[in-house]
Amino acid sequence: MESEFIRTKDHDTIRSWIEEHGGAPVTVTDEGNAEIIDLIFGADLRDFTEISWEEFFVWFDEEGIVFEYAEEVLPGEEAFSYHFASSENVDDSHDDETELAEDNEMGEENMHDQLGE
Repeated sequence: MESEFIRTKDHDTIRSWIEEHGGAPVTVTDEGNAEIIDLIFGADLRDFTEISWEEFFVWFDEEGIVFEYAEEVLPGEEAFSYHFASSENVDDSHDDETELAEDNEMGEENMHDQLGE
């Protein structure tokens, strides 16, 4: 059974969920030397550069991202409990409101997937 994800664009909801689970916004350089914004949870920040919430949300809004997250998260599973998704399929009348995602297939891979973690 697939987990149901909640979808939101609301900055306060997103920040609260991330901080509640010990996360922070970061940048990391990928194999192609591109700087990527992502989230890190409870990890050593030596390989990452923490960024401000303001920087994170500027990127989030400019990219038209929706944050999909699970309400129930097992300790140590935080990185597998969220996705960044395209907002193209989100009804504009629901901007900044939380709603259930119909599915999570449209979520982009998280940084931990790219790094093979």
